[in-house]
Amino acid sequence: MKLTEAKLKLLILEVMDEKITIVTAGGFKPPHRGHYEFIKFYLDMPNVNKVVVFSGSKERDGIGLDKTIALFKLYGLMGHPKFEFRSAQERSKKTGGTFSNPMMDAMDYAAENPNEIVGFGHSAKEEKYQARFLGATKKLGNTTEVPMAPELGQMSATDFRAALQNGDSIAEFLPDGVDEQSVLTLFKA
Repeated sequence: MKLTEAKLKLLILEVMDEKITIVTAGGFKPPHRGHYEFIKFYLDMPNVNKVVVFSGSKERDGIGLDKTIALFKLYGLMGHPKFEFRSAQERSKKTGGTFSNPMMDAMDYAAENPNEIVGFGHSAKEEKYQARFLGATKKLGNTTEVPMAPELGQMSATDFRAALQNGDSIAEFLPDGVDEQSVLTLFKA
């Protein structure tokens, strides 16, 4: 068996005695099978204490946080004992108005929880975000590099939204066992 860097990082993480918290950030408008699988990758690790998902408030093509939360419920994640969902906080702009930045919330989480070891969960598509997270939080002393979740191809929320708008099948965007009609009904409500 070839021991790749990713496999080595995963093995190291699995033998760590300490529990870690995984934070991740994004829009999740809407969350798709790729999001589900990468979150489950971390939830299934025995030494992961919890996975905290920060989602931005910005609506995308009419899809807001309400649909994001409803889909995470439908996918069975909201009821998982190690899953925690948080809306990104609204921050003031210097020029007036507000904005949300889920990555800043993930960094704030590490700063506000110095007794937890915190890693940034990501897929290969978002690999640069872990480096950004670690660079911004390294002085805290409680953050760690974690292995990336396996990639499920080039799935995107943008393509999911387009399929919904065009009336195309969305089955490829859904986790196994999730009924396409249930999701379509949710979007019609």
